[in-house]
Amino acid sequence: MSKYYINNPIYSLLLMLTLFTSCKGQNKSQIESVNPTKIITSGNPKMIRTQGTNYTQVGCGFQDKAGNLWFGTLNEGVYRYDGKSLTNFLNKDYMFHHKIHAQLIMDMLQDKKGNIWFSSWNGGGVWRYDPAAARRTGVDSFTNFSPSADYYLSNEDGRSFNKADNDPLKYSRPKATVDYRPKDFIHDDMIESISEDKAGNIWFATRRHGACRYDGKYFTSFKEKEGFVSYGISSIVEDKKGNFWFATGRNGVWSYDGKNFTTVSDYKE
Repeated sequence: MSKYYINNPIYSLLLMLTLFTSCKGQNKSQIESVNPTKIITSGNPKMIRTQGTNYTQVGCGFQDKAGNLWFGTLNEGVYRYDGKSLTNFLNKDYMFHHKIHAQLIMDMLQDKKGNIWFSSWNGGGVWRYDPAAARRTGVDSFTNFSPSADYYLSNEDGRSFNKADNDPLKYSRPKATVDYRPKDFIHDDMIESISEDKAGNIWFATRRHGACRYDGKYFTSFKEKEGFVSYGISSIVEDKKGNFWFATGRNGVWSYDGKNFTTVSDYKE
């Protein structure tokens, strides 16, 4: 964790917001903050570039229940602004990149229990942060959810990790005992968005593996076998009647009543 102090909170927040663009068991690892605090005592407040890029791309932002502002970036993890200082999480100090470049935080969500979820693009999977535990222990820790080793061994990511030696998480990832869709593992490592339903389940819109639902213990995916589609799920919404709606990049809009999927578009790929 790195913390950057700002002398004028109101001016700094306004300046910061002008710089940002707004956003539109399990295989998990616990990662704790161990780095010393860094303080900027002069100059304009700004994000610190550590990955050699010449710009800062911000993928999303939201305000948590405590009033903190969070911003998800490309290559620099996430920043939290508490009205006085900027704190940087999920940067290289947390092994966030897993040897994969161009990590981008795509979405953030605070669930009914107060946990904050972060979805990442290009191999990072999903992260969960528990503010209550941080206040209780004084340690900011994040839990990572990513697919099984078999997911990479079978090249389900569609990139280059089709051999064990190329698996970026081979030293920390537990082996799956079944295929890449076991209930103990999330089913994709590129997540477009996160949502929570009325029952408290967390839904993930994935790049190549349909919609993935997490009930706090197990993961369930919805793809062609369930009457849905796999590619380019961008967002998931639950309406007042309890029906789910899915926006996709290739197949229009779909609805799900808990039993059957129905397309509401005139086209699909």
